[in-house]
Amino acid sequence: WEGRDADKAYARYFENLERAVRSRIFDVIGHPDVIKVFGHRPACDPTPWYEKIAEAMKECGGVADVNTAGLRKKVGEMYPALPFLKLLKEAEVPIVTSSDAHRPGDVGRDADKAAAWSKKAGYRKISLFLARQRSERPLA
Repeated sequence: WEGRDADKAYARYFENLERAVRSRIFDVIGHPDVIKVFGHRPACDPTPWYEKIAEAMKECGGVADVNTAGLRKKVGEMYPALPFLKLLKEAEVPIVTSSDAHRPGDVGRDADKAAAWSKKAGYRKISLFLARQRSERPLA
């Protein structure tokens, strides 16, 4: 991050994220605002980027990941940020929850917090995938 302009980095990140969504290659967009992982934030309001991604995900049938890994990182919060997650909910974008486990002890870690975060944004259902077919169930 040294020598980088956070606003420019965020703008480029969200442009690439929109391309990924619109490619329709991915069933789920994992930790959609992971750019914040090291704690760097833009000086500008990120809401327009969030809105654009929510709109693209709605149009393309995307599913967003509510991911707890950020709780274990310098950023200290889940992905996506609550304002972003609320915009995804308003756009009726379905969600999955995950823990981004890179080791066995992290499988399902903080699942209760992911559920609470999702409920705070207004979600009452989560998506599940089996052989790339999505189904929904009530959020525990």
